[in-house]
Amino acid sequence: MPQDFGGLRIDEVFSSHVDVELIDDGGEEFSTVSRSCGDWITTSPQSFRIAPGATQPVSFRIDVPNGSSGMYWAIVFVQGAPRPQQREGATVLAIERFGVKTYETIPGSKVLSGEVKSVRVVENDPLTFDITFANTGNVQLRPTGTINVINQSGDTIRTLAIDEFPILPGSERTLVITDESESPLPAGIYRALVTIDYGGDNIAGGTRDFRLH
Repeated sequence: MPQDFGGLRIDEVFSSHVDVELIDDGGEEFSTVSRSCGDWITTSPQSFRIAPGATQPVSFRIDVPNGSSGMYWAIVFVQGAPRPQQREGATVLAIERFGVKTYETIPGSKVLSGEVKSVRVVENDPLTFDITFANTGNVQLRPTGTINVINQSGDTIRTLAIDEFPILPGSERTLVITDESESPLPAGIYRALVTIDYGGDNIAGGTRDFRLH
């Protein structure tokens, strides 16, 4: 049957007196960044009817305000008209909706910058690190890195990989890196040297000295 579709934009506006709390956050912090380009986007057509098996091109335009720099993003939602469906003996209205992520980077304005905020040892067996990395630039980053475990003689005796991860500008991300080696490190004093390559001119780094008993 033919299906009607229409554009949908969702805005969440909170006053200064509202606290946002993430339920069941697994110990992580909930944060927001204000780099939406939703108000800059216009779509055409904004509503249409499409027959089964047919396609419908939808174009959108982004009008960037003067003075903008770096990366901005939004989601363009397309929502179908409500349709009655039978579910467990009852008639319900089903609404189909999908979103398209949209990123806009202002040409010539991107700044690549990152910082290792903290390095912590959270488990000894298996050896596990928490690495907090902050994107202090204005575009999305996809960093990679390593953790070198160095003994008191200055020798690197273990190297752990930090796989590529995405992080938006203005955000922090805590990575949990575990030593999966079959043989644990012997007791002693060590230094963890963290280096993260985020694609900029410099490499972010951090260290943590620790003792294994």
